[in-house]
Amino acid sequence: MKPDESMRESASMLDCESVMRQLWDYLDRQLTSDTLMAIARHLDDCSRCRPHADYRRAFETAVAGARVDAGDTSALSDRIRLALRTADDGAA
Repeated sequence: MKPDESMRESASMLDCESVMRQLWDYLDRQLTSDTLMAIARHLDDCSRCRPHADYRRAFETAVAGARVDAGDTSALSDRIRLALRTADDGAA
């Protein structure tokens, strides 16, 4: 069996449920190279899974962009600490 055929076969062994369970790790590149390639091939071929991957990529991009846009968060951190202290004082 040629390497391409072997990879195609392993990609076809991945079902949609397996791909969806591993999608965040796939997007974060936290899987073995063989698994990354198999999932990429599945996403190329599967019209059901591809939109989920596209959505999650867009979500991660939006979150990363929001984090950059947040700027200095020290004032927010101070307000949260004050609210927590106030809540603790009220509960005591």
